[in-house]
Amino acid sequence: MPYLKNKNIYFQLTLFIFLVFSSGLFFNLKPAKAAVTSFTTYYLITSNTSPTIKGTITTSDPANTHITVTINGHEYTDDSIDGTTWSVEVDDVLAVDTYIVSSAANLGGVITIAPLVGLIIEPVGFPFEFYFTDIMFEGEGTAEVASITFVDEYTFTLDGFSLHFPSETEVTAAGGVTFDLMDWAMESMDSGGGDLISVIQFGIPNLDLNFSNPIEISIDVGTSYNGLTLNIFTSESFGGDSASWESIGTCLVAGGSCNFSVSHASFFGISEHDLGGSDKAKISSWKAYQYEDQNKSCSSRLKLTIKGKHFDNDTTVKIGGREASSVDVQSSKKIVAKFCLTKLLEAKTDHKKTITVKNPDTDVEEADKKIDLDNILPKLSTDNFSMQTTEGIQNIQRALVKLGYLDSQYITGVYGPLTTEAVKKFQADNGLPQTGIVGPLTKEKLTEKVN
Repeated sequence: MPYLKNKNIYFQLTLFIFLVFSSGLFFNLKPAKAAVTSFTTYYLITSNTSPTIKGTITTSDPANTHITVTINGHEYTDDSIDGTTWSVEVDDVLAVDTYIVSSAANLGGVITIAPLVGLIIEPVGFPFEFYFTDIMFEGEGTAEVASITFVDEYTFTLDGFSLHFPSETEVTAAGGVTFDLMDWAMESMDSGGGDLISVIQFGIPNLDLNFSNPIEISIDVGTSYNGLTLNIFTSESFGGDSASWESIGTCLVAGGSCNFSVSHASFFGISEHDLGGSDKAKISSWKAYQYEDQNKSCSSRLKLTIKGKHFDNDTTVKIGGREASSVDVQSSKKIVAKFCLTKLLEAKTDHKKTITVKNPDTDVEEADKKIDLDNILPKLSTDNFSMQTTEGIQNIQRALVKLGYLDSQYITGVYGPLTTEAVKKFQADNGLPQTGIVGPLTKEKLTEKVN
């Protein structure tokens, strides 16, 4: 009997544990609820009158997530989800027009709606198909964008050349301006004879477009050039004089094709010869700002970003007579130079300096305007000079550095003996009591001198 009694207890205990687990009271083991956590639809421009609508999706249950696309009141459904992307085929023939597309994802009766997007059906012959993520319609017949992204890998081929865009390639215009996709052109052009073998255009006429990934280009120049190295040139506009062409490299012709990669779009020309474009660097614009770098021997530094063209890998940059400590040639159209600001400010009189850029073995290009170093530094007031805070002490030290009383490596935020002595020298030179303390009179004089 004792054995049977214990057996009954074991049975009751087992039953209790089973009930607790099955009810979820003990560990609350409920299955995770299926969900769609993100859902978007791409804009599309195409000449395909039965296009495929695409987008992105993050869903915990792809097999049971159903996508519905609505265009002009007609619903199209497909459950084609591949990882984080979805697609729905339109099985009707749409007219050439502009449409609003709505999309919904249904998972277990829970509906997730994507923001409305546009679909533009162009006439037959429109040579390319864009899926992209943002657009601004600026009236009928225009599609202004700040950028587009080739969602998929895309290859465009025309008689005479082909272009290949890697997936996720973002296209922006130089200067950050918007551009009209309706003006996009890809075509071979009459080279006009002379030294040019072939000329192509792709992108927006007279607008330089930048690509986040290099675009691969193949231009048919004919088998007679096989084995020869040809010169590749680019220009923002076709038809100018030879100096408007900028050299961007060479190609070795094989199979009658000249193949190369570029990160911007305009007109491209192929020639056996140097077209005579100037190798002199050109400055179109520049920006500068001050920053602190305590890890450098010179902590107060200046970063100068210059845009233009013809920048070589060995380009040198100067402000006044001072050469940059480093020059990063990011492309033939953009360089970033860094300077020790303290050294630039050693001349206590004229702080307006000329920016110059020089390629090896060529003339110097000067900026059309001088850089005013005083305008690079922030304006300081008496309220900025406090001996009670780290920032206030740094401002005192920055002012002393600018005025030549302290070396930039001592912008530490600590008011030590060197700072005290520098303040005393400043006070002596300006008829103030030599206390080494930055009081009201010293603050006023520092503000006057540093600004």
